[in-house]
Amino acid sequence: MAGKLAGEKLKLSFRGGILIPLVSLLVIVVIFGALAPTRFLTIPNAQVVLTQAAVLAIVGFGVTLVIISGSIDLSVGSVAAVAGIVAAQLVPQVGPIPALLLGVAIGGVAGAVNGLVFVYLRVPSFLVTLAMLTTARGIAYLISDGESFTVYGVPILGDLGAYPTVVLIAAALLALFWILLNKTQMGLYIRALGGSEHIARLVGLPLNRIKVSLFMLSGLAAGLGGLVLASRQGAATPNLGTSLELDVITAVVLGGTPLTGCVGNVTNTVIGAIAISALANGLIIIGLTSDVQMIVKGMVLVLAILVALERSKIGIIK
Repeated sequence: MAGKLAGEKLKLSFRGGILIPLVSLLVIVVIFGALAPTRFLTIPNAQVVLTQAAVLAIVGFGVTLVIISGSIDLSVGSVAAVAGIVAAQLVPQVGPIPALLLGVAIGGVAGAVNGLVFVYLRVPSFLVTLAMLTTARGIAYLISDGESFTVYGVPILGDLGAYPTVVLIAAALLALFWILLNKTQMGLYIRALGGSEHIARLVGLPLNRIKVSLFMLSGLAAGLGGLVLASRQGAATPNLGTSLELDVITAVVLGGTPLTGCVGNVTNTVIGAIAISALANGLIIIGLTSDVQMIVKGMVLVLAILVALERSKIGIIK
């Protein structure tokens, strides 16, 4: 019995712990540091990696909460594109700050729609957010007419993606999401929902409100991420954030948050985001083509899922 309890404790500390992301990051740094030390192990390159990681973390914080609750959000990349385009289009009419707020709000609305359909129409979150991924991408092309909208040089909005501004934004959001998850009743509800929805319902937790709120938070984070991405590119385009959802999910899972929910931490998501950004950066530095980079990222995602997944709870993914 003691051995079994020790084994369960080891599993819990492994899944959701800091070991997986730290080891992953260390392995990536060692490999690329050995392959291209004069290019990879430099301060300017470290700043590039941190900037890229900050974008993934900003979007990843919301996705982390959704996954801990036992659901998933695949729509963040497309929602980011819509938010970026809306903000960039509205700057000349309303100014940068209102445009920024409206862009983030668009993300929140998209997230709320995801949550409402998921909760009240009882459509699995995988299908709901997959549909939103396609729909929002179509909306991005529709409202932009396939054109790009420059944000380079626009006060505030055009500075969001610059180092160290984007890192400071990510740090502020990390503090907010960490407090929400670890120091509030809402955080307890999120973990309870991810642990066993049936039990959480029996004890009277407001599950519907929690679920909608989580998807709204994820949408708000995606909206802000879209503005940061547009700022980094210098323009909002309809293909903004393409495949962002996969990079974010990889960062979250690599951070030790299994897709089966309950376990996880936003702090580890930051480390996972740095690891994924360092991996992408290293692959570019050693000269691998984009198709090979996609293959490597896909393999990393599968490996992270295999390591973190609690197979006995696969049936609870909603």
